[in-house]
Amino acid sequence: MNARASARDQSEALLARAHALGADLLVMSAYPHSPLREFVLGGVSRFMLEHADLPLLMRHWQGRTGPGR
Repeated sequence: MNARASARDQSEALLARAHALGADLLVMSAYPHSPLREFVLGGVSRFMLEHADLPLLMRHWQGRTGPGR
């Protein structure tokens, strides 16, 4: 996905892929952004909670992982 895509675009792509795979459940992590960023840009987690049409399992994530972290 394009890093500049909106939260709505990213969420809709995730849901479309989950449906294409025949998924019964979508598991994803969620981590907070500043209130201003959430207000201006929205958030994938919030959009998914409001619009997902299949069950979600979300885990709050405070850190980031990856090489050298």
